[in-house]
Amino acid sequence: MAKSSSGKSRPWTVDDLYNRKAHIRAVPILVLEKWEREGGTPGADCLTTDEINDELVVRGLLSERMTRQGAGNLVGSFRQTEKRLNLKPPLVEPVDRGVWRFNVRYYESLLRDFRERYPLMGEDARTPVSRSLANEVLQVLQEHEKAWQERLQDADNRARAQEQETRELREKLRESSSILNEITDDKLKERVEPLFRLDTLPLDTIVREAGVVLEDRLRAVAGTDSSLAGVRLVDAILSPEQGMLIFSHHRGEQDGVRMLYRGAMQFIRNPPMHKLIEYPEDTVRLFMRLIDVLLQLLSEGGRETLAADGERKRKQWSEEEFFSALSENVNLNVVGIVRDLYEWGEGAADRLCFGTGVATGSFGFHYLRQGKTYSVFTIYTNGTLMLNFGSLSDKMDHESLEQFHKKITGIPAFRRIRADFSKWPSISVVDAFKNSEEIDEFKEAVQWLEDRIV
Repeated sequence: MAKSSSGKSRPWTVDDLYNRKAHIRAVPILVLEKWEREGGTPGADCLTTDEINDELVVRGLLSERMTRQGAGNLVGSFRQTEKRLNLKPPLVEPVDRGVWRFNVRYYESLLRDFRERYPLMGEDARTPVSRSLANEVLQVLQEHEKAWQERLQDADNRARAQEQETRELREKLRESSSILNEITDDKLKERVEPLFRLDTLPLDTIVREAGVVLEDRLRAVAGTDSSLAGVRLVDAILSPEQGMLIFSHHRGEQDGVRMLYRGAMQFIRNPPMHKLIEYPEDTVRLFMRLIDVLLQLLSEGGRETLAADGERKRKQWSEEEFFSALSENVNLNVVGIVRDLYEWGEGAADRLCFGTGVATGSFGFHYLRQGKTYSVFTIYTNGTLMLNFGSLSDKMDHESLEQFHKKITGIPAFRRIRADFSKWPSISVVDAFKNSEEIDEFKEAVQWLEDRIV
């Protein structure tokens, strides 16, 4: 090759491109042929090391493929010449790993001259293989590729079969340890079992359904309609004073049962009713066990065991029985106040209704409108007065209840009662009324409420 006689740069010449090894000097001719074959389209001036390898083998310039690094070294020899002779503009530059771009647009005429002087099958090139031999080589390569694809497909089929076997085994293990095997209540199992079978179903849907089953059972056992729900339902049917379901005649024990069911409503039933929750599977398992136990407690056998220390049969209280029991529990001053409210209520209320509590008697002050009962307050034989906000909130507008609350809390002892109309706040009669003026103020507030009932 010619050597540069000075430090100045110059373009490539035919002599610069020459290499005594035919497979090296074939590289610029290969890129020229690609350029001509693809009409100078984008990418036609690029060669990859794989393209160089394939072309040199097919054309008989190499007996077998070189490594990718070896093919890259062929191109690298031109870059070394370029650097040594200070040749510019450059002939070839790397654009990516194993990809080279040749400056064909600038050196196209030079490359054509080089090909004419040193044909691809130069004088020292190996004897080229015939076209038929080239086709045989391609066929071998294709058959090898086909065999390889078949091996890959076979491996993929075996992997899929193994995955299916694993899924089936996992399903058997899941079924054997399923919470369904631990549930004893038939209705709960009937409602949640189809949901457990859906692997993609969110677990909060199962918890939501279980909460509905518990709520429905509470209504069924107590014989109530759907006007009450959630904690208000629990408070109404398990209250120690006027509960429809009595588990114990001990007030603390009965209230403990109420709080147990109340907690289930607030912590298990309510959250998934109002938002989406990603429950862990272990948490759902605990919830199902708890609800299953609560359902069993509501069964007839459970009630009988818990209430075995006293009479389970409910009774209808009368005026005489009510005041007799009241006189045993409170002082005469309280009896007098309750008697005054009762006699006033006989004229002011549409109905005074005595309760059916097992251990505690009560009477309620009711307004009746268009088939609806508006229970305003209830007084019990233990001397407690309860404001029935929770019942009124389902039937009256919020503004009326707020005004009624404002009038009631004008009485000093009632000021501690919050304007939470989902509750049934209570206060002892002995604390509620200190004089006759406060009793009259209470009566006026209750009668004012009658005018706001539509």
